Amino acid sequence: MIGGVVQDVQSDRVIVKIDMARPGGSKLRSDKGMNLPDSDLRLVALTAKDIEDLEFVVRHADMISLSFINRAGGLEQLQEQLQEHLRRLHGEQLGKGPHICEVVRVLDDILRRMQAHVSKKRSMLRELELAQRFLQPNGTDR
Repeated sequence: MIGGVVQDVQSDRVIVKIDMARPGGSKLRSDKGMNLPDSDLRLVALTAKDIEDLEFVVRHADMISLSFINRAGGLEQLQEQLQEHLRRLHGEQLGKGPHICEVVRVLDDILRRMQAHVSKKRSMLRELELAQRFLQPNGTDR
């Protein structure tokens, strides 16, 4: 595990001061993820390519997975884009099956449940952080 503090953010890089590594050093290899706790990342939930790909998804997929959502707006954006694609698909498939209308109705419920899950997860993480701070104020238990 490698730990560090962001020192500077530039348009094409982030400068991080490493403050935790194995004795003798650690390597951050390519294609490995990084956790950025306590960071206010302003990342878009859906890229232009994601939105373009939704046309295929609504026709062929049974499930959609969305990673790196850090704001409710990301779920709302997905919901709006899916509804738009489903409306177009429904218009193309009139008479081919009423199941598309049911999908649109169920989607709202699924996204509301996802938002509730994200909210609960954030609350649990805050509680865990508080507990860790309480138990280790100076690196020792009280």
